[in-house]
Amino acid sequence: ELIEFYKNWLGFNQYYNLLLSQKSSESDEFIKHPRYLYGIKTTQKANSDAKPNHITTQLNDLRIDVPVWFGDMETSKTKIVVLGLEPRDTNSIFNIEKIENKVFGNPFGVNRWNLKSSVKFKPQNKYFAVFESLLDRNDIFLLFSDAVKTYEVKANKEESDNYARKIFRNEFEKQKEMLVKELDLIKPIHILTLGNDTFNKLSSSIINQKYNISYIRHPAQGGKNIAKEQIIRMFS
Repeated sequence: ELIEFYKNWLGFNQYYNLLLSQKSSESDEFIKHPRYLYGIKTTQKANSDAKPNHITTQLNDLRIDVPVWFGDMETSKTKIVVLGLEPRDTNSIFNIEKIENKVFGNPFGVNRWNLKSSVKFKPQNKYFAVFESLLDRNDIFLLFSDAVKTYEVKANKEESDNYARKIFRNEFEKQKEMLVKELDLIKPIHILTLGNDTFNKLSSSIINQKYNISYIRHPAQGGKNIAKEQIIRMFS
């Protein structure tokens, strides 16, 4: 039901099948954790012509991070949703699938949470370090998503980031109803928001009336160790 919800809302096709193909490959580029995308039953084979590691964005494309998770949503006692602000277009290596002007990627580069990954500077592993202590917990279902799911690509990254900041409030209001539906399907005990902006926006919305929202220091720009300590204190 959750996968169908995301597919109907966001418009991807083979996204999860492509991620499962990465997971089952022998390459050290990708995450291998057994609880990653637990419960997915593939209904089709990934297109052998698809090249998820070589998809680049073009001007006016929409970069969309499709949620991913660890654990069994049906049996886990503690359900946690981690929310960032919105996607970014940092590196084409994180892109998985493209349909028309929509480019689908992984939130926080989860698909490449691998210490041997060749991604330059390995920025995705900052998030891996923060949440690693929860990944093996059979009592926890952990889903990674964003408050706003779309990011419009402009002439360069600086312009794209500035535009994302400019329209965030309007986009949040447009997508808020779907975000509430997403959370209602999962029914998380905790919503962990990365950074002050995400926390402040969700705290001032109807979501704060329905769910427990907590602030986590953003792992980027020196916040990794503080965020890791927060997670350990909350769930030890």
